[in-house]
Formats: sequence, C-alpha cells, structure tokens
Amino acid sequence: MGLGFRGRPYNQKYISVVETPDGKISRYVDFWNPQVAAESMRGSEDDGVFSTIVAND
Repeated sequence: MGLGFRGRPYNQKYISVVETPDGKISRYVDFWNPQVAAESMRGSEDDGVFSTIVAND
C-alpha cells in the first residue's frame, strides 16, 4: 500500500490485459478503479474538495 495525495492511503488493484497474436503485442489495456484514486485525493470537509464521493449504482 502506498500513500496518495494529502497522505491518504492509496491501495489500487488493477489488471493488465495483453493480447499477443503471433508473439507480437497487438493490444494492451489496464483496468483500475477510479474511485480508489479519487478517495486518495479527497479533501477535507472544511475545504469541500472531493468531500463527497458517491458511486452510482
């Protein structure tokens, strides 16, 4: 686990998908959770920066 902006925990899990037909990389895609990144940058209630982050259901 690392520390993000403002010293908050940043524990991002991600996967990389690499397609290699004929031994050559044809596609490389990372999948990660932007909510984790946003939470690590969230401000305090006092400054109002990212103070409320709500996931859409």
